[in-house]
Amino acid sequence: MTKENITNKATCLPLVQVVLDLDETLICAYETSSLSAGIRTTAIEAGLEWFELECVSLEKEFQGKPKVSYVTVFKRPGLHMFLKQIAEFANVVLFTAGLEDYARPLVDKIDVENQFCLRFYRPSTVSTLTKLLKDLGMIDDTFNHTRVKL
Repeated sequence: MTKENITNKATCLPLVQVVLDLDETLICAYETSSLSAGIRTTAIEAGLEWFELECVSLEKEFQGKPKVSYVTVFKRPGLHMFLKQIAEFANVVLFTAGLEDYARPLVDKIDVENQFCLRFYRPSTVSTLTKLLKDLGMIDDTFNHTRVKL
């Protein structure tokens, strides 16, 4: 199990726990090489904040060089305000099926104020024949309060 405890608050709040997914919830990410110019232009014209992320894989390419790909990430409108406001009354937990090599640097970039108490990545999911399931029971037993998954 991979669980990253990012508790930067003096204590986690005992009221509510909100578990958030990353892809298609907080952000939309596209491999840069496959992102159409039309989608990029429409998103930028709509005022979406975006950035490009370099992803270095543990896989090796020809001649042993690390495999590098680029991902264009669009932030959901109001993302930073949402995280800041929800963290005022809840423990915010990230639970993603994304690989940690991809997800950790991405989350570091969007969570500049360290609002997430905990982060869970793909190794914390349960694999079935067709999908990866996020088992909320994986979350620390000290959080025995309401759980909301968005």
